Amino acid sequence: MKIAAAHEKGPFKVVVPVGGSDYVGDGESRKAILRILWVYGYLSGSSLGYRGALKLVHGKYGDVVPTAKVYLLLNEASKDNPLVELIWEAARGLWRLYGDGVKTALLLAYKLYERALSLERDYGLRPSTILEGYSAAYRVYVETLEELAGRSPRLDCATAARALLTGSQASGILEPLLCRALERYKASGCGKPFSEVVGFERIEGGSLSDSTLVEGVVVRKRLSRPGMPRLKVGPLRVAVVDQKLYVDLRYEGYNFVASDPEAALRLGEELSRSHLWAVEKLSQLGVGLLVDVKGLEAGLEEELERRGVLVLRRIPPEKARLIATASGARLLSRLQDASPGDVGVIDRLEERAFGDRYYTILEARGGCVSTIVIRGPWYAVDTAYEEARMAARGLEAYAADPRSLPGGGAPEVEAALRIREKALRAGGKKRLAMEAFAEAIEVIPSTLARHSALKPHEALATLEALHAQGRWAAGVNEYEKRVDEDLAARGILDPYPIRRAAAEVGVSLAMTLLRVTGISVHRRGAHLREIREPHR
Repeated sequence: MKIAAAHEKGPFKVVVPVGGSDYVGDGESRKAILRILWVYGYLSGSSLGYRGALKLVHGKYGDVVPTAKVYLLLNEASKDNPLVELIWEAARGLWRLYGDGVKTALLLAYKLYERALSLERDYGLRPSTILEGYSAAYRVYVETLEELAGRSPRLDCATAARALLTGSQASGILEPLLCRALERYKASGCGKPFSEVVGFERIEGGSLSDSTLVEGVVVRKRLSRPGMPRLKVGPLRVAVVDQKLYVDLRYEGYNFVASDPEAALRLGEELSRSHLWAVEKLSQLGVGLLVDVKGLEAGLEEELERRGVLVLRRIPPEKARLIATASGARLLSRLQDASPGDVGVIDRLEERAFGDRYYTILEARGGCVSTIVIRGPWYAVDTAYEEARMAARGLEAYAADPRSLPGGGAPEVEAALRIREKALRAGGKKRLAMEAFAEAIEVIPSTLARHSALKPHEALATLEALHAQGRWAAGVNEYEKRVDEDLAARGILDPYPIRRAAAEVGVSLAMTLLRVTGISVHRRGAHLREIREPHR
């Protein structure tokens, strides 16, 4: 058989035989994917669960801190290889939406891809047969998750936060703070997502137990000058302006010669008068606090201070949006067109010292915005900050859908049992693919059993026997290091939306990689054997 085309692009090599539609992936490419997935699968598996091992990751100052969050490790990894980029994009999408589930997804992807290669090597299955069997098994997997979610009790915030912060050293401290922020969010009836109305501020110094919740926004700025008493004022009308209120000499056409003092004086007067209209506009609106994003002239700031208007200048856009949401103001891109309805109100403005630095706190007690101030030593504060942000995304999913699933790998054992029953009815080579899928998803309870100092095979056999008797919530109890017959009754639960998303991402990633490498197992034709030989 003649070769019509051999394309080499990136790390993949695709061979198209004449008169056929068989795509044969380069063996080296498949081995590269397997190696990459093995590394990420190992990191995910060894960190999975309550007793998972911590990993070391570099902080922002080059310090090394322990964490159980694999996403932080992925964030530091090199992503030059397109295979790594594909895996990274899948993990990042899951993290952005839910803040959790990355370890489960990567571990599933690794085992599913590994089992697919075994089916190719040992049984000669076509890629279409493997994908067909995986798709049928995945449908059973999803149906099982849906059914168990209907049986399981609804989550409360504390249980959801504890599940999202599994492995975190600051879990006991962050859990009540996140739940208090979520309670304020629900009581306010805010229409924005929870992760967009909760802010985080990390401050080195003190201990993690000094972390606190502020009903408003915390800004790393000081309004008063050094040596002056700290400010603490009552209700203020707030204008949040995302507009340049200064003259940029580089682009405004000014020619200024430093040796001409009179020209310098004239320029200074002109610049001082250039935005005096803003003072009049803010006075008409009754503004007591101006939150500036892009900067303003020093003369304009001085004139506002003379008139009793406080100024927070050069505030990061993320903080400015939080202030606008907390006060009910609108982010103004043109102050000239502002109306009284575009101005918000805060209950109190206060300067507070955290350690040796001063922060401005804008409190809005009736709003939905909260800020969690995370304090602690340098080696812990960065990790706790990232873990809190990730947990906030997961709590957003919990607020939308409070359904739960039993933990300890119980859903995977139940799904594997049902997949094997359906595989017997399917028969043929499709049955092999479905059974391989069932074996792959059982890596979750096996890994948790290993971390609990149990023998994985014995624990898995015990779980399969319990599920065959109808004990659908039986799983590995990591807290007590044993197999438990009813984890739902003991309150060991996981948020359903996150578990469902992790399963979807892991299976989709494995199937995408199978399609990309174009695995083919035809044993006829010498050229096919030659291409397959390197990876055997």
